[in-house]
Amino acid sequence: MVSFVQAFIKYQTKPGCEDEFIESLKGAVRSTEHCVSWTVTSLDNGQFMEAIIYNSVDGIVADMDKGLAWLDSVDHLLVKYPDCSRTEACSGIIVDEGTKKVTD
Repeated sequence: MVSFVQAFIKYQTKPGCEDEFIESLKGAVRSTEHCVSWTVTSLDNGQFMEAIIYNSVDGIVADMDKGLAWLDSVDHLLVKYPDCSRTEACSGIIVDEGTKKVTD
């Protein structure tokens, strides 16, 4: 049985940097080997939440260096959180999922 893992990463952009950040995030190279899917949601006041589904915990670890390199490239666009981190993040094993067919 495959246990997919979902990571949630929240970013806070500096005022006026939202568009540049979004373009960089849209252009980020995600692993086709480990990354199953992703979404990016605009929250409020320059905050964005990225939700990424990986095929395993090992997939997250394998892509970590690539993700950190991208994060370094957008560091100048981000506000640091109180703990001096550029992101707020958490992840866990998906225990249930579903999709609903959307109709007109």
